[in-house]
Amino acid sequence: MPDPFERPYVRRACIPAVGGIFNARSNARFWAMLANGGQFNGVRLLSEERVASFAAPRPHFKDADPVFFGMVVPIAWSGFWLGGAENPPVSAPRNMRALCHPGMGGNIGWADPDLKLAVGICHNRMFDTVDIAEDSRTIIGDAIRAALR
Repeated sequence: MPDPFERPYVRRACIPAVGGIFNARSNARFWAMLANGGQFNGVRLLSEERVASFAAPRPHFKDADPVFFGMVVPIAWSGFWLGGAENPPVSAPRNMRALCHPGMGGNIGWADPDLKLAVGICHNRMFDTVDIAEDSRTIIGDAIRAALR
């Protein structure tokens, strides 16, 4: 993994879509707020309408994206990745209204508003995904959903 992400000045920088520095608990709490329509522990942080708007797909979201090396990455206007039958290259959500965002080194968080389910996965080392079927994020997400059936 690139060394720059371990440098203090990079961690302090405001870099769009980069810079989510968290532990598994704070990651899961953020996604729990989204999964519960903007409310967490009885406190409304965002309106339900605002959270629902996060899942509005951007135009041509089913087209190959040159920024993502020609892969199809269904991204919403909000910048969150969307779930669905055809998943983003990394993630576990199967619901088109589900929101997710992967991070460096195999981290990911996702929220499924229909299941009221939030997941935050953090790793203690940086790595790249080689095979999606063997990716721990997919395996963990599938195990969570199977347990809910």
